[in-house]
Amino acid sequence: MAAGIRTLSQFVDRVTRLHDGVDDDLFFRGHSKLSYFIEPGVERNIRRRENERELLYSLIAEHPSEFSEDQFTFDRLVRAQHYEVPTRLLDLTSNALIGLYFACADGTEEDGRVLVFHAPKLATKFFMSDCVSCASNLARLNSQEKHQINLAIKRVRRRYFDKNSSLITFSEADPTEYQKFIEELNQETAFHKLVQLIREEKPHFEAQIDPIDLQRPYVVHPKKSNARIVAQAGAFVLFGMRLKHGKLKVDGIEVSEILVKGKRKTAILNSLDKVGIHEGTVFPEMDKTAHRITAKYD
Repeated sequence: MAAGIRTLSQFVDRVTRLHDGVDDDLFFRGHSKLSYFIEPGVERNIRRRENERELLYSLIAEHPSEFSEDQFTFDRLVRAQHYEVPTRLLDLTSNALIGLYFACADGTEEDGRVLVFHAPKLATKFFMSDCVSCASNLARLNSQEKHQINLAIKRVRRRYFDKNSSLITFSEADPTEYQKFIEELNQETAFHKLVQLIREEKPHFEAQIDPIDLQRPYVVHPKKSNARIVAQAGAFVLFGMRLKHGKLKVDGIEVSEILVKGKRKTAILNSLDKVGIHEGTVFPEMDKTAHRITAKYD
């Protein structure tokens, strides 16, 4: 295991070396404790997971005007995430220093880490992508409907290929047969509701949902629709049917880590402040700015 970084300059040097000779896009996420897993908020207990749709719809019902300009379900998930409602999104940043800030900002001396997500081009999408629409609208299905989609995929795939073979392997080995598999799968009743939901935001969407798009997580570039996303250079991991992942494991996206020594967190935060990374810039809302100004004179 690599030694933990103790200074801002050590961190910058480590990140710079990560970028050398790499074609993947790099994204970052700060964890103030080593025990934290890579999992979206909706996965953190079973009641959240089983009531994902109700969490989202309850917020929209209470504050419909806040969501009135959102074209895509992904946009609504981003807005819900902003207001700290659990979703299937995981916050990332394309700014390594923002990731370091969050690894240090908890005020403890416990060791933290900055997770580095090495996202290949195929795993990186923009908010309007069809793949993003497919996975996002899973959030609008109830628990039973999502279960039925899972069962349909398992049932139809048995007629086409060995259950031990992955969907990606099958799609690459025999694209023609895989297309037949997709067409048959989309005839399943379980898929009809999901297609209907996608067509609410994309009326001309064809009933050709690729199950890979429902299972593989994507790093998604959102609209820069609020000041916090802009300030934090925000992006998100959008999870599909499989929400639970390990400490350093996300399907199709390599994850590495940079350890941060807990006893050096305060010194690192002071260094970040000198280069313009502090509570007021990371959280540009007025209440956060007021808090920082007050703390300065206290």
